[in-house]
Amino acid sequence: MGAIADEGMDVPRARAKPRMRRIVLIGGVIAVAAAITFGLRWFAHRGPAVARSELWIGTVERGPLALGIQGQGTLVPLVFRWASAPTAARVDKVLVLPGAKVEADTVLVELSNPDAELAALNADRDAAQAEAELARLAAQLDGGTLAQESAVAGLDSDVVMAQRRSAMDTEMEKKGVIPRIEKDESVDRATQLEGRRDFEKKRLGALKRGNAAQLEAQRGQVDRLKALADFHNKQL
Repeated sequence: MGAIADEGMDVPRARAKPRMRRIVLIGGVIAVAAAITFGLRWFAHRGPAVARSELWIGTVERGPLALGIQGQGTLVPLVFRWASAPTAARVDKVLVLPGAKVEADTVLVELSNPDAELAALNADRDAAQAEAELARLAAQLDGGTLAQESAVAGLDSDVVMAQRRSAMDTEMEKKGVIPRIEKDESVDRATQLEGRRDFEKKRLGALKRGNAAQLEAQRGQVDRLKALADFHNKQL
C-alpha cells in the first residue's frame, strides 16, 4: 500500500543548477553591453541630419569663392612698410590718416624742399639752353655747308667754261689762228680749276662730317641735361 501511494504522487522537478544560471546572466549582460556600445559608436559617427527645406541644391560650378567675415576689433598689420621720400623734405600737409584705405596712386602727404625746387629749375634751364645751343649750332653749320656747296658749284661752272675755252683754243692753235702759248695757258687754267674744284669737294665732305660730329656731341649734351632735369623733377 505504501508502494502504491508513492507511485500516484507528483515527482518534484529538479531545480537548475546555480552555475548555469550565472553563465546565462553574464552572457546576457555582455550582449546588452555590446549592443549599447555599438549603438553609441554608430550614433557618434553617423552623418548630420539636415532638413531639405534648409538646403540649397544646385549644379557645382567653378568660380571664385568670396568669404565675408564680420567681427569686432582692431586690424594689426603683419608687415610694416615705411613710405620714404628720395630726398629730405618738410611735411606741409598730411592728406591721409593712419587706418584709411588707400590705392597705389593715393597721395599721402605733401612735402616741400626749396633746394630740390631750385635744383629742378636750374636743371630745366640748363636743358633749355642746351637745346637752344643745338638749334644755333645747326643753323651755323648749315650756313657754312651751304656756302661751301655754293663755292663748289661756282667752281664746277668755271671748270666747264675753262674746258670749253681750252678745247676751242686747241683747235684754233692747230689752224694757226692763235699762238701755242695762248692755247697752253687755256689748258693750264682748266687743269688748275679742276684741281681746285676737287679740293673744295673734299673740303665739303670733311665739313659735313665735322658738322655731324658737332651736332651729335651737342645732342648728347642735350640728352644728358634732360636726363638730369628729369631726375631732379622726379626728386621734387
